[in-house]
Amino acid sequence: MGWIASVIITLAILYLRAPDIWPARFWAEDLFAFLMHAQHDGIVSLVESNAGYLHTVPRLISLAALTFPMRYAPEVFLFFVLFFTGWAASIIARTIGGFPGILAGAALILASGWSEPVGSVTNLQWLLAPTLLLLSIRPGGVSKAEGIVFAMLASTSGPFTIAFAPVYLFVLANDFLKRRAINPPALIAVASAPIQLIEVMLYPNTPTPHGGSDAVWLFGRIVELSAAGGLVALLAIALCGVSVLVGTHKLQRALLIGASLLLTAIVVAKFRHDTDIFISGLAADRYWYVQGVIWLLVGFCAIRETGLVPKIAGVLAVAILVTSNIYTAGLSRVWFGVGGGWAEAVEKSYSSPVRFEYAPNWAVTLENGVIYRAEFP
Repeated sequence: MGWIASVIITLAILYLRAPDIWPARFWAEDLFAFLMHAQHDGIVSLVESNAGYLHTVPRLISLAALTFPMRYAPEVFLFFVLFFTGWAASIIARTIGGFPGILAGAALILASGWSEPVGSVTNLQWLLAPTLLLLSIRPGGVSKAEGIVFAMLASTSGPFTIAFAPVYLFVLANDFLKRRAINPPALIAVASAPIQLIEVMLYPNTPTPHGGSDAVWLFGRIVELSAAGGLVALLAIALCGVSVLVGTHKLQRALLIGASLLLTAIVVAKFRHDTDIFISGLAADRYWYVQGVIWLLVGFCAIRETGLVPKIAGVLAVAILVTSNIYTAGLSRVWFGVGGGWAEAVEKSYSSPVRFEYAPNWAVTLENGVIYRAEFP
């Protein structure tokens, strides 16, 4: 039952790196979109687009929160954050297996760009995406039923199935042609990609350019940022590349690396006029988070190999990526004191409308326990 150890380790590191998850509080779209839409639209909110794509998991959590008194909504949200983070860690542990798998779950918290994605319902999509990718490429260790449920939730929560569609298609075709087997997670991801793509086309959310240029330096930065935000990470990338040359499961690691490069190319194309996201240390580091998790997973998969070369390459790559991230981003984030007092605000709202401010500098209005939009930066 090594996956239990992986869950415990991952959640312990989560609290170490993000101690501000307690007391429970909201973040960004938690209130402004998901919980508010659940209150006003009910179950119909499940098919509503936000930021140009579907968000099944946050919307299900919001609907679940409505079954409890509104004053406890932050605690309900936190419970599901811990649940899905632990579930993702357990899937990673079981798909990789062994001692490397137990440690690999923590990649969700130790990857570059971790600061914003972890610890909130809004950003669970960032954790689910690399987990579903690994589950599709390396499906062993997880029951068929669990894999299907996870794939259905993850593939309709965020736009990542679009980015990884070529990889999912390859995995699906490869498994069928070589073993006459259907890969359910890959099949579900392939089926979900067009749905999310249609949502993106119907409800585009292209950022407004505000200067910058397509200078050549961007392409050095994308390689650097997609690994860990430091030039030393290039060595880790090279080591991951070496691990692809040998080993029983080298194709799996090659597909993970290919998926990371695909996502990086899409980020560059989408934000080529917004060069701020290519500067480490800004909030936009989240756009490099999924790639950071993938690189760590490549390293852990290499450690799981029997050969000495991939094992050494994997150990060095993981060590470099983790220490580089901690050195550049710090061991923990501290957002204490932002968005507290929800229960009191809910109680006061039954007497008169209340303005409630929460991270990151957003605000909603509460009236009789019902959420209305107030302010969006």
